[in-house]
Amino acid sequence: MQGNLDRLREAAAELVRLPVDVIVSGGPTVTQAAKEATRTIPIVMALDFDPIGAGFVASLARPGGNITGLTDMTQELNAKRLQLLQEAVAGVSRIAVLWNPTHINAALSMRETEEAARVLGLQL
Repeated sequence: MQGNLDRLREAAAELVRLPVDVIVSGGPTVTQAAKEATRTIPIVMALDFDPIGAGFVASLARPGGNITGLTDMTQELNAKRLQLLQEAVAGVSRIAVLWNPTHINAALSMRETEEAARVLGLQL
């Protein structure tokens, strides 16, 4: 079903009709399809990058609604990584970042990294 949102929505709706006790979603597209299908069956995100930005949860501390789970909010760690690198390598001023622009979360992560570098006075 990868790449076919309509089929994903149909599958989520079928799970609701069965009914199941819980839906485990693997990624934001699947979580979105499950969210559209039910507001009552618990949805556990196996790994969503930005559940707050996607509107799946109100906050990580208090998700609210019927969605909870795990996240890989690595963009929030980018500032800390750069700060640690700056502390570990005396005199560092220019850093190269390799990233995959086709990855679903890469642009957001890169923007966060650029902002962190600017604040720290580093050149990417």
